[in-house]
Amino acid sequence: MIVKTPTVVDYMLLGGGGSGGCQQNDACAGGGGAGGLISGNTIINSGSYNTVVGEGGVGKTTTGYGNNGNDSTILSLGLIAIGGGGGGYHGYDGKNGGCGGGAGSRFETGLYYNPGIGSQGKNGGTGSSAAGGGGGLTSNGGNSRYYSSVQGYGGNGGSGSSFNDIWPEISGTDLGFSFNRFGGGGGGTGYRNRHGSGVDGGTNGVYRATGINALPNTGAGSGGGHGVAKGQLPAGKSGNGGSGFVIIRFPI
Repeated sequence: MIVKTPTVVDYMLLGGGGSGGCQQNDACAGGGGAGGLISGNTIINSGSYNTVVGEGGVGKTTTGYGNNGNDSTILSLGLIAIGGGGGGYHGYDGKNGGCGGGAGSRFETGLYYNPGIGSQGKNGGTGSSAAGGGGGLTSNGGNSRYYSSVQGYGGNGGSGSSFNDIWPEISGTDLGFSFNRFGGGGGGTGYRNRHGSGVDGGTNGVYRATGINALPNTGAGSGGGHGVAKGQLPAGKSGNGGSGFVIIRFPI
């Protein structure tokens, strides 16, 4: 970005979404958290500014934490929108990020696992007999819900935001996007398709299936991934988190 004269600009930066965790047995993995959002206005001087749009966290193909999304930045202006937290897996908490990742599950113990914490958004959901959903920009990821002593419903992803919420006079189509809402969390995995749902660009958790990528430029989290019992094929995976955006609005 090249600026010829000093001016006051509006900015909106969204970090990349986290990917859901992955679990290759009958436990469940948490949904990825959305990237953090920052907005406001600032004075910029003439010169060249390097902008970075954060990519979403890469989906997991083996048992483990989901990957955090990458930050969206204009470092010379001190602007950093933090990438979303990855989802947890069997007996592990969600990861911290712009919005927190959902916790994994370990249903045979009856224990609860903690969500990731959002520093520029909301927290993920708690895991127990299933996995928690990833946090969104405006609401926490849903906690897993009880179904039986060894089964549960995955938590839904937390809600995101919209361009109108930040700049009331502008919609996503005005900015060249095919969506208006963004920054939703991914759904946590539940037992036997009792998965949580993604929202606002985020995707559902999956059970013994291939994970779905979150929508590009929404900064949303992907759902938790799950394989068949004891690592037998076909192995499950989690999808990629959605990339974020960097928007600078100059006065007309």
